[in-house]
Amino acid sequence: MADDELTMVWVSQRDGNIGQRDLWIAERPTLDSSFGPPMNLGPNINSGADETAPFLSSDGLTLVYRSFRDGNHDLWIARRPAVNSPFGESTRLPPNVNSDQYEDFPALLENDKYLLYRSQLSSLGDDALFLSVWCDSTQNYEGRYKLVTSLHSEGIDGAPRLAADNRSLLMVSSRRGVFSGENPESWNSLNIWTSRLVKRDKSQQNLP
Repeated sequence: MADDELTMVWVSQRDGNIGQRDLWIAERPTLDSSFGPPMNLGPNINSGADETAPFLSSDGLTLVYRSFRDGNHDLWIARRPAVNSPFGESTRLPPNVNSDQYEDFPALLENDKYLLYRSQLSSLGDDALFLSVWCDSTQNYEGRYKLVTSLHSEGIDGAPRLAADNRSLLMVSSRRGVFSGENPESWNSLNIWTSRLVKRDKSQQNLP
């Protein structure tokens, strides 16, 4: 959902889909209004494969999501010039973001400057959280920077979201804890976890 809470994008498996699971959109003119009828985002976004894990930027103009098209589990991006305009054609994010494994659960941070997502490209466990940075010269997201090791577990970690204060990270994890399941490899063991950004002084800058 966009920050103004007037636009919502979600995954649905229903009549009118192009693939098995498509991305749909609904909008409303004011917070006091009901959402209008759901609309399929069409072939600029959806394919004959599954599209999942949509994330809408704070201004509602950029959409990132995971697509299974071409047999890959990659992140794709689409933009529109205004909230009352349709999204343009999607493009796959570059190989320094997408890998030969799967990527999913994207999130855009700080006016789309950073892209946070989950990737299976990791030696830490089943998967890990990574960050890519927008590059003005290439007009694309570049780099694949792994978040600090202490965030990761031996199981599933994903669906990262940063709170509005840009200091609190929410995520789902199957790590063992007070309310966690016994099997860290199971999606049925997922719980919501949080981590708080702590600013280091200069003496700590080189610590992992």
